[in-house]
Amino acid sequence: MYNGSYIVSVHYIVKNNFYIDKELESGILLQGWEVKSLRCCLVNIKNSYVSFKDHEIFVYNINFFPLQTSFVSCRVSCHKLLLHRYEIDYLFGCVSRKNCVILVLSMYWKNSLAKVSIGVGKRKKKYDKRFCEKDRSWKMDKLRIMRNGCI
Repeated sequence: MYNGSYIVSVHYIVKNNFYIDKELESGILLQGWEVKSLRCCLVNIKNSYVSFKDHEIFVYNINFFPLQTSFVSCRVSCHKLLLHRYEIDYLFGCVSRKNCVILVLSMYWKNSLAKVSIGVGKRKKKYDKRFCEKDRSWKMDKLRIMRNGCI
């Protein structure tokens, strides 16, 4: 999904706390100074969330840090996501029927266009997190054993 693109910000905690069923790529509506901040990688998506409003999808709490040359007071605002109607209907159906959550996974540039990767997921239970941690540590031990060639 990220071929030929430049990844600006990734939300790593989402991968640990949620099962991601489907990933979607969407455009985002930005102002001029926000585009400049995005070019300089001055973006934080840790507290961001997605919400519906009048059959449109908005993402809230993306924190853009302004450049020193710009005089901007408001750094956090809502931004409209640019999706097709059938994608919006799919996301609305997932949230209303399946009790899923829409998450912001990453922001990146693709052919000089700002893109946001959003995912539909469900929260992991505590025992699922323990199992994933156990599996991850076993994979690392296995790689270490294979690399060293001894048991």
